[in-house]
Amino acid sequence: MSRLQYPASYAGQLTRVLEVGEGDDVVVCLHGAGSRADRWAPALELLAAEGFHAYALDFPGHGLAAKPAGYPYGARAFTEVVTAFVDALAPPRVALLGTSLGGHVAAWVACERPDRVRATVLIGAVGLVPWDREAAGAGSPIVDGSPAGVRAKLELLVEDDTLVTDAWVHEESQVNSSPGAADALAALGRALTADAPGDLVGERYAALGCPTLLVWGAQDRWVPPSVGEATARLLPDAPFALLDGTGHAPYFERPSDFTKLAAEFLHDPATLAAGSWTV
Repeated sequence: MSRLQYPASYAGQLTRVLEVGEGDDVVVCLHGAGSRADRWAPALELLAAEGFHAYALDFPGHGLAAKPAGYPYGARAFTEVVTAFVDALAPPRVALLGTSLGGHVAAWVACERPDRVRATVLIGAVGLVPWDREAAGAGSPIVDGSPAGVRAKLELLVEDDTLVTDAWVHEESQVNSSPGAADALAALGRALTADAPGDLVGERYAALGCPTLLVWGAQDRWVPPSVGEATARLLPDAPFALLDGTGHAPYFERPSDFTKLAAEFLHDPATLAAGSWTV
């Protein structure tokens, strides 16, 4: 069962941290735009069972984190918060698991603090290679906190729409309609839309040589596998796993299969050879 750190403050931003497991083999899980730490909950328990000390935190403007007006929502600002969190942890090096926007943040953190990041698992990650958000469907609004808007977002997120229950829609709608959430997500949406090529971190990240596992849902409609294929070309030493029957959140939709794959890599990155395959 997860332990809760709330309120917690990193880089001057109030946030919430979920923690499962013990020890110095630390993994930090980073969510995507419009999401929150809870999306990682099934995987956190499984990662702990694999021997990891697992954390997930809310980015500013998300979940139970503060949603300050005027904050520069986006990957670079979130990187400051995550870097401060990683620096506060005792182990000298950690692994980062980042999904979608969280993958962009993970890559930035690795670039800023390569001394603190030993490996990454990038899941449906953005921010490393150019891509057309609108053409891929990622331009769908993350701001709409109404039950109908939330349901549409969640049905885009997962391949198995039976996972999109009324209870999940209600909870997500409540969180994304909380005070300050709409303005924060609108600011984030504008930042994502305005991302310039200069914000891409792929070339800098590739030069690090950081051990990396790429994981994509084969039916990802938010960040399609073609983006993963381009990322794999940028990182030719990185294994690239496609999870069949899975959308944009394989760690949530197929947590056991995802965790088994991630754990095998993180215990020893040399066990997974470069190349792509489908699970």
